[in-house]
Amino acid sequence: MTDHYDAIIVGGRNAGASLAIRLARQNLKIFLIDRAHFPSLPQVPSSPFIHAGTMRLLEELGFDEKEYTYPDGIITEHALSFVGHFQVFMPTERMNIDRNYGYGLTEIASIRRSGCVQRRA
Repeated sequence: MTDHYDAIIVGGRNAGASLAIRLARQNLKIFLIDRAHFPSLPQVPSSPFIHAGTMRLLEELGFDEKEYTYPDGIITEHALSFVGHFQVFMPTERMNIDRNYGYGLTEIASIRRSGCVQRRA
């Protein structure tokens, strides 16, 4: 028996995975392959956050926010720190985006709960 695919997608990150979903919704048989394990840090730089733009894409693809979020992972403030030089806190409500929050991945939320991540007082 020979397998037949309408499309073969090499690379299962954001672009490849969302393309596979869109094509599969058109009743095409898709083969998606990626050589990496996810997450694949440090080889491939990646953000441990789900930003508003990503949330819009996931919504467009039919995913409900409850399917990809971790209850304790909500982020309402970003911090930029250059140790020994300066530290800046940016509340998401002041970023002029459609959602005033984002989400950290499960591991980040767990680290925050453990007390390893310090929040601004």
